[in-house]
Amino acid sequence: MAANKIRYGLRNAHYAVLDEEGGTYATPVKLPGAVSLELTPEGEESSFYADDAKYFTMTANNGYKGSLELAYIDDAAKAALLGFGTDDNGLALEGPDDVQAPFALLYEVQGDAAGRRYVFYNVKMARPAESRETQGEQTTPKTESASISALPFTFDGRRVVKASLEYATATATAYDAWFSAVAVPETVAQG
Repeated sequence: MAANKIRYGLRNAHYAVLDEEGGTYATPVKLPGAVSLELTPEGEESSFYADDAKYFTMTANNGYKGSLELAYIDDAAKAALLGFGTDDNGLALEGPDDVQAPFALLYEVQGDAAGRRYVFYNVKMARPAESRETQGEQTTPKTESASISALPFTFDGRRVVKASLEYATATATAYDAWFSAVAVPETVAQG
């Protein structure tokens, strides 16, 4: 199968909470209603000058910052990712001392040849903005957007921010298991 020439779409969003003490991820949970994901690289560029010219330039990879827009963020996801709680009556509670959990964000985009699957390893989500309005003659669904940051995470002594896998170049086992467990690099090749 040929490699993709274009990419489009966003689907199959999942989250897997990270156990920071053990460094392991819980089983991925579907995050339905993915509308958009916008992430901007974070990191400073530094240059070294020699021979009266820019001799070497390096850009630090400090991860990404941006937003994740979903049709609706359910109470279970808010509890797992934002630390929200629930009382005995089922009342969903947001408290001032809630702690966000780090998690892996998994998703898929389509291409002209095949899908490509992604994982960001160390993501934190801020509380979503609240925006509501009265219903008029037409019902227009409102979405929820939350700011997210994806930071480096250390595997085998090497910091990694994200990984991806394209159907055309992946093993069938790795591609098929993508949303069953977070793909953790076994040996990280220096690139």
